[in-house]
Amino acid sequence: MIVVYERSLRKRNQTGLYINRNCQQELPKANAKGNAMKLRYVGLLLFLVGCASQEATTVQSGGGYQYRKGFPEVTLSAIGIFDEAGLPGINVAADIVYGSLIYKNVSNSFQSEITIEVQIIQTDLPVPTSFNKSFKFTVADDDNQITTRQDVFSFQQRFPARPGKYTVNVSVTDEQSKKVTNRTTKTQIPNPESDQILLTDINLLARVDTTGGAVFTPLTTYDVPSRFDTLKFQYQITKPDPEQRLDVSMRLLKFKMDSIPARSMYLRDYSPSEIGYKGIDIRSP
Repeated sequence: MIVVYERSLRKRNQTGLYINRNCQQELPKANAKGNAMKLRYVGLLLFLVGCASQEATTVQSGGGYQYRKGFPEVTLSAIGIFDEAGLPGINVAADIVYGSLIYKNVSNSFQSEITIEVQIIQTDLPVPTSFNKSFKFTVADDDNQITTRQDVFSFQQRFPARPGKYTVNVSVTDEQSKKVTNRTTKTQIPNPESDQILLTDINLLARVDTTGGAVFTPLTTYDVPSRFDTLKFQYQITKPDPEQRLDVSMRLLKFKMDSIPARSMYLRDYSPSEIGYKGIDIRSP
């Protein structure tokens, strides 16, 4: 049996206080075949069954920014998860900053052409298998401010996949400059036929208000802008016995970021080896 857990955190005020809303849902059994400040969220998940416990202390739901001047700025998330029909697959999401692309003026429209290559490798087989798929997009806007905009073009695609461990490689090519940015992440899909209780990756989503109503969209980085007032953590647990007790505990840690004034424009860029560029991984003291 596959159980879906969702925990939503909604901001109550500008101090960053959130309240919890929990949701639990069972899926069919799968076939075995407002300001500049940002908040960083790291989830710590603990689930208990009887007297035994397992703890996931290195939950990953995306990467940080890896800026390279002149290259497309890309963040990537890949989550192995079951759909509403209980079928396994990998949700791939990539965000590309508009201002990091090169544009040409075509009939008073600023256009940039990009190619996104997705490669998914199943790594837990005696001989790893992989498949590739390519997508082409044209990003266009009549306003020349698109060349400096810091919001993102979002790519989302689901790929059917069998239970197992995977490496996901995504490359984004700016067809104007021919510069390529590569991103890699790992994910796994638990086998629902296993006699053990297994956990999927945690899917981190944020609420976005649209003309058609509010929707949740995947976040590809732990650096969450404060304009998102509601976050959702979605994960699934497979267990062999539907009657077996399952206790899930999740702890949220919050770190303030980017609280210092912006650097002056005349200063040189950080070197990739400097701490101001690399940051600090608090989980690895």
